[in-house]
Amino acid sequence: MSALSSSALSPSASSPSDLSPSDLSPSDLQNSHYEQACDQAIAMCDGNMRSTIKALIMANEYLETELHELQAAISSGCMPKSLSKNLSEGLSKGLSPSLSNSLPDEASPGATGSAA
Repeated sequence: MSALSSSALSPSASSPSDLSPSDLSPSDLQNSHYEQACDQAIAMCDGNMRSTIKALIMANEYLETELHELQAAISSGCMPKSLSKNLSEGLSKGLSPSLSNSLPDEASPGATGSAA
Protein backbone atom coordinates (compact mmCIF):
# COMPACT_ATOMS: atom_id res chain seq x y z
CA MET A 1 0.00 0.00 0.00
CA SER A 2 1.25 3.46 -0.82
CA ALA A 3 2.31 5.85 1.94
CA LEU A 4 0.31 8.69 0.36
CA SER A 5 -2.03 10.71 2.53
CA SER A 6 -5.77 10.63 1.88
CA SER A 7 -5.53 13.97 0.06
CA ALA A 8 -3.10 12.38 -2.39
CA LEU A 9 -5.64 9.66 -3.18
CA SER A 10 -8.34 12.08 -4.25
CA PRO A 11 -9.44 11.96 -7.91
CA SER A 12 -8.04 15.44 -8.57
CA ALA A 13 -4.49 14.32 -7.72
CA SER A 14 -3.48 11.41 -9.91
CA SER A 15 0.13 11.12 -8.73
CA PRO A 16 2.45 12.61 -6.09
CA SER A 17 4.12 14.71 -8.78
CA ASP A 18 0.77 16.51 -9.38
CA LEU A 19 0.68 17.71 -5.77
CA SER A 20 2.27 20.82 -4.36
CA PRO A 21 4.95 20.30 -1.66
CA SER A 22 2.55 21.64 0.98
CA ASP A 23 0.10 18.80 0.16
CA LEU A 24 2.71 16.13 0.90
CA SER A 25 4.09 14.87 4.19
CA PRO A 26 7.87 14.33 4.52
CA SER A 27 7.41 10.59 3.87
CA ASP A 28 5.35 11.38 0.76
CA LEU A 29 8.10 13.67 -0.53
CA GLN A 30 10.70 10.96 0.06
CA ASN A 31 8.50 8.39 -1.70
CA SER A 32 8.03 10.80 -4.61
CA HIS A 33 11.81 11.20 -4.82
CA TYR A 34 12.26 7.42 -5.01
CA GLU A 35 9.51 7.10 -7.62
CA GLN A 36 11.26 9.72 -9.76
CA ALA A 37 14.62 7.99 -9.29
CA CYS A 38 13.08 4.66 -10.35
CA ASP A 39 11.51 6.26 -13.42
CA GLN A 40 14.85 7.83 -14.33
CA ALA A 41 16.78 4.55 -13.90
CA ILE A 42 14.25 2.67 -16.04
CA ALA A 43 14.35 5.39 -18.71
CA MET A 44 18.16 5.25 -18.79
CA CYS A 45 17.85 1.55 -19.61
CA ASP A 46 15.29 2.17 -22.37
CA GLY A 47 12.47 0.70 -20.28
CA ASN A 48 14.17 -2.68 -19.92
CA MET A 49 13.55 -3.76 -16.34
CA ARG A 50 16.17 -6.53 -16.37
CA SER A 51 18.83 -4.10 -17.59
CA THR A 52 17.76 -1.58 -14.95
CA ILE A 53 18.10 -4.13 -12.15
CA LYS A 54 21.45 -5.31 -13.51
CA ALA A 55 22.76 -1.72 -13.69
CA LEU A 56 21.63 -1.03 -10.11
CA ILE A 57 23.28 -4.24 -8.85
CA MET A 58 26.51 -3.29 -10.62
CA ALA A 59 26.40 0.24 -9.16
CA ASN A 60 25.78 -1.19 -5.70
CA GLU A 61 28.73 -3.60 -6.04
CA TYR A 62 30.96 -0.74 -7.13
CA LEU A 63 29.93 1.35 -4.12
CA GLU A 64 30.44 -1.61 -1.77
CA THR A 65 33.96 -2.09 -3.17
CA GLU A 66 34.70 1.63 -2.69
CA LEU A 67 33.42 1.44 0.88
CA HIS A 68 35.59 -1.58 1.71
CA GLU A 69 38.65 0.09 0.19
CA LEU A 70 38.05 3.26 2.22
CA GLN A 71 37.47 1.26 5.40
CA ALA A 72 40.73 -0.63 4.80
CA ALA A 73 42.63 2.60 4.17
CA ILE A 74 41.25 4.23 7.31
CA SER A 75 41.99 1.18 9.47
CA SER A 76 45.59 1.21 8.22
CA GLY A 77 46.00 4.85 9.27
CA CYS A 78 45.31 6.63 5.99
CA MET A 79 42.82 9.47 6.01
CA PRO A 80 41.65 12.17 3.60
CA LYS A 81 43.74 15.36 3.53
CA SER A 82 40.88 17.52 4.83
CA LEU A 83 40.33 15.20 7.81
CA SER A 84 44.07 15.09 8.50
CA LYS A 85 44.21 18.92 8.39
CA ASN A 86 41.23 19.21 10.77
CA LEU A 87 42.75 16.66 13.14
CA SER A 88 46.11 18.47 13.29
CA GLU A 89 44.40 21.87 13.77
CA GLY A 90 42.26 20.45 16.56
CA LEU A 91 45.22 18.89 18.31
CA SER A 92 47.14 22.16 18.10
CA LYS A 93 44.17 23.85 19.83
CA GLY A 94 44.27 21.28 22.63
CA LEU A 95 41.15 19.38 21.55
CA SER A 96 40.94 15.64 21.97
CA PRO A 97 41.24 13.65 18.71
CA SER A 98 37.55 12.70 18.81
CA LEU A 99 36.48 16.36 19.06
CA SER A 100 38.87 17.62 16.41
CA ASN A 101 37.35 15.30 13.77
CA SER A 102 34.18 17.40 13.88
CA LEU A 103 35.89 20.72 13.09
CA PRO A 104 34.70 22.35 9.85
CA ASP A 105 37.22 22.87 7.05
CA GLU A 106 37.03 26.63 7.49
CA ALA A 107 37.85 26.51 11.22
CA SER A 108 40.55 29.00 11.99
CA PRO A 109 42.47 29.67 15.19
CA GLY A 110 40.76 32.30 17.30
CA ALA A 111 37.33 31.81 15.70
CA THR A 112 34.76 31.87 18.46
CA GLY A 113 31.61 31.54 16.40
CA SER A 114 30.09 34.70 17.88
CA ALA A 115 28.03 36.95 15.61
CA ALA A 116 29.56 40.25 14.58
